[in-house]
Order: sequence, then structure tokens, then C-alpha cells
Amino acid sequence: MILLAAAGGMLFGLGFIFLNYRSITEYEDYDFTALKSIPIENDFKSNSISEASAASTSNLNFKDVRIQTYTISLFTSAKNAKVTVREAGHGSYHILLLHGHKYSSQIWQKLGTLQYLSKWGYRAVAVDMPKRENRTTTMDDDQEAIRWMGSLIKNLRLSNLVIISPCLSGDFALPYIFQLPKNQKLVRAFVAIAPNGTERFANDDYRQLTIPTLIVHAEHDSVFQPAYELLIQIPNSEVLFMIGAGHNSYVDAPVFFHDGLRKFLHNVSRLA
Repeated sequence: MILLAAAGGMLFGLGFIFLNYRSITEYEDYDFTALKSIPIENDFKSNSISEASAASTSNLNFKDVRIQTYTISLFTSAKNAKVTVREAGHGSYHILLLHGHKYSSQIWQKLGTLQYLSKWGYRAVAVDMPKRENRTTTMDDDQEAIRWMGSLIKNLRLSNLVIISPCLSGDFALPYIFQLPKNQKLVRAFVAIAPNGTERFANDDYRQLTIPTLIVHAEHDSVFQPAYELLIQIPNSEVLFMIGAGHNSYVDAPVFFHDGLRKFLHNVSRLA
């Protein structure tokens, strides 16, 4: 059951989506490999946002989705740093998928997110973030994170961009988003999944942010509560509340995460 309440009748006013789903323990043996793509001759193509983006996540056939895996070079403070990229789909809207500390870009393929986004008519790009196991840059401050994100976006030729940022990746995504001018058209929307680094920005920073934002808030993620209190001050924000889920809620309940994401992206594309 999904309930959406929007304040003042505004489409992107502060809203709540409540999700009821099976307990997390039922996903412990979830076979992620069942969602791996089957390469074919041509990728799924779309010149605009498909009507499929307004449809249910169920009954989608992934057999015609091809996921390309390749590396790019980023020139920041680390010389010729290599970053692994997984990409699927075509479309005028580009979705950049970052990841948390426990995972890599592969999580978005295992969950089927790259495949769903491709079928919905988007170009989806997942990248490996710098961390202990695959550090691609020396992260000294916010300016370093901004340079890394800027180089990544330029290298991948991303535009009409939606950034999806869980956990660790908030240390990159938030500084980059907050330094953008208010009238910018590069980043169209932001999906915040318990991102790191929220405390480094003031209340007024959040109140002045004009980017439509989906805040994914898990019921059993008490550590995220202070960050949540900051993020909900974003005027064009709504909340995807995941009942029973923990910190990695999108992994705990991928079906419901994808359904909430699909509706949010569809609304963003319609308002552009």
C-alpha cells in the first residue's frame, strides 16, 4: 500500500510515501543474480521519456537490456585515476547512480535498477566511488569532491541529470549540488538515500535549494534522523518512507524502492 500526502496541493511539496512490504529477513536469501542482464545486439532505445515510466515495475522483461561495463580516466588530484562505469539505456534524461560504502556500482545491476531505468526510457550510469578499496582520488575537502564530480559528469557527457546518492556518496554529491547556481539546468533532481555529509551545510542552504528532491527515509535508520531533519527543509522535497527497513533500505526492499523512484522520476520529467 502506498500513500502519498502532499502539502498545499503542490506536486513537489513535502510529501510522504508509506510502504508496507515483507520483512527484511525475507530478503536475506534474495537471488540478485537473477536480475543480471542478457546482452543483445542493440540497447533499448528511447527518444523521450517512455510511457513505461508511468507503468508498474512488475512484468518488465529485462532480456533486451544490455549493460555496458567500461573504465574512464578522471584527472583530479590523483593522476589518471580509473573509474569503473556500468551503463544502460538511452534517453534525454540521465540518471547518475552513486553507491554506499558496502557496495560498488555493481549493486545497481544486481538490484535491477539499471535495467528498470533503461526500460523506463532513461540513460542510467552507475560508477564506482572512491573509497578504501578503490580510492581514485585523495579526498581532502569539499572542493576536491566538487572537482571529482565535475570531472565525472563532463567525462560521461551527462545532462538533464538526476543524482542518486546513498550513504558514503553524499560526501561527493552534496558539495557538488550546493555549489551549483540556482538557475542551473544540469541537475534536474536529487535522490537522497541517507547520505553522508549533511551536517556540513547550514539550514539556510537546504531551504534555498531549488532542486526537486526525493528523501528515502528508512524506519529503522536512527543514525540518519539528524540528516533527515535537515533534508526535509528542502522546499521541493518529498519523502519515501520505508517501513521496517534499515540503513540500506533500497537493498532491503528493492521492489518498493524502484516503484517510489519510478513515480518520482516520472513527475520530474513531466514538469521539465
